[in-house]
Amino acid sequence: METQHGKFVALITYACIVPIGSRGLILRFRGNSLLVSISSPTWASNDESVAVARMGAARKTDSGVAYPPKAATDRSDWIDLIKATSVILVVQMHFVLSMLEVTGSEVTGFWHAFITVLEPFRMPTFFLVSGMLAAGAINRGWGTSRKRTLGTMYLYVLWSLILAGTMLLTLPLTGLTMSPGTVLTGLLFPADGYWYLLALVVFFVVAKAARNVPVWLVLGLAAVPNILRPETQAFFENVIGPFHSPGMLHAIALNLVFFLIGAYHKQALLDLGRAARWPLVALLGGAGVLLSLIRFNNPDTWGNQFFLLCLLWIATGIMAASLIARYEHPRRFAHYVGARTLPIFVLQFPLIFLTKVWLAESGSTVLDGWAAQALYPIVAPALVVAAALVLYRVAMASNLRFLFEAPQWAIAPGRSGQIRLPVRTPKPTTPEPTATLVPVASA
Repeated sequence: METQHGKFVALITYACIVPIGSRGLILRFRGNSLLVSISSPTWASNDESVAVARMGAARKTDSGVAYPPKAATDRSDWIDLIKATSVILVVQMHFVLSMLEVTGSEVTGFWHAFITVLEPFRMPTFFLVSGMLAAGAINRGWGTSRKRTLGTMYLYVLWSLILAGTMLLTLPLTGLTMSPGTVLTGLLFPADGYWYLLALVVFFVVAKAARNVPVWLVLGLAAVPNILRPETQAFFENVIGPFHSPGMLHAIALNLVFFLIGAYHKQALLDLGRAARWPLVALLGGAGVLLSLIRFNNPDTWGNQFFLLCLLWIATGIMAASLIARYEHPRRFAHYVGARTLPIFVLQFPLIFLTKVWLAESGSTVLDGWAAQALYPIVAPALVVAAALVLYRVAMASNLRFLFEAPQWAIAPGRSGQIRLPVRTPKPTTPEPTATLVPVASA
């Protein structure tokens, strides 16, 4: 009872804490003792870490209890915001490319420049965040990491086959030629957007296998393909090209370093987000846009400088996302969309392919006007994202969960010959009252 009373007093004290500069007071319980310390402001609440006071005005919950203002957390706020933003920009890029295949004007030229300027941000940041989310699993056993290996490979094969089936159904319209051999070799040499899933498997295996190698050596070797970007692309064309189209294998080699940076330097990246300031974001962002525009106008002379440009955009994106995620509405958006980037990513390709078939084969004039060309890269991705979220919700509420989740036997198999029985917790028994002999005085 005394311990519970002490925790209640600490909670009341916590609600009235005035932050000390940029730090806060942390109250922790250890046994019956209350420990008070000053630490960097992080949001924490569990059995032993009751609360952290953060700088700013207090907010009130429905119960009327005052708490510090909600700030970006390590996982569910700015990381999810970057994930959501990156996947939406990827969808938009594919729609812009589909538009460029059927029409061209000054408006489409603007959109081409737009997606090119953001190229150093989209996939590098997407892979960096993926590495951060995989950092914890790297140091665990292989058996507990099947979701990131077998599970992701399952989704890669499944959705590659779904896209191939979609193309097969439209053969009378497109005139494409397909065979079982083409589908199988496409899994080894991915030419569609699902190469991202294959890359996640490869990157995780590399990061886990090299976890005991000096980090500087691993990152140095992984950065070589990106630093020598033109030479890397030429290598895959010259080595694999004579036998089969290399597809997007060069992109896998180019992005390995970003996944490893996220996996091996997660804490440093989180610290970078906490150190974000808007003037610094404006300075780095302006430099990134300017250098990207110069690269757009001189693509041949910027091949070997692309890696540094990616790092500049990554730093800008992390700090901007950390600042934006401190506001309620962007944070809610990040929580919802950022946790559902997988269905958006995998569903976009069949939907975009059907859209391309409709634009190219039906003789549609929907993109003839400048207004349509200006709105198409905005409206079409929004519709695809909304459709993907709806389909995902329907699938998860039905027997279609296999579209987005690998079977449990594949990602978490039990030991052979072992039967797991449910553990029952015995109910507490109330001791029966015992008879007490009370001496009775004789009359």
